[in-house]
Amino acid sequence: MDHSLVAVGKKIRRVRQQQELTVQQLADRASGSKGLVSKVENGRTIPSLPVLFGPIRALNSDVASFFEDIVVDRPPAYLHQIAKSYT
Repeated sequence: MDHSLVAVGKKIRRVRQQQELTVQQLADRASGSKGLVSKVENGRTIPSLPVLFGPIRALNSDVASFFEDIVVDRPPAYLHQIAKSYT
């Protein structure tokens, strides 16, 4: 999974804990499930944007500012191909 997606989940967890909310409380506020919030926080799923925005808004965070310190991984500057795949 992309490192930046894992960073988003970790930030959701950090903000949730700062607000002293349980996973269940955040899920209830976001109209989602406890399992989904847990998977997002642990980087075990890639939610759609509307689903991802639910917990962020439920944390009373502005979506745009929430992502300000998230570093987006860049793809490698090279393409690696196995020699036998050349034609």
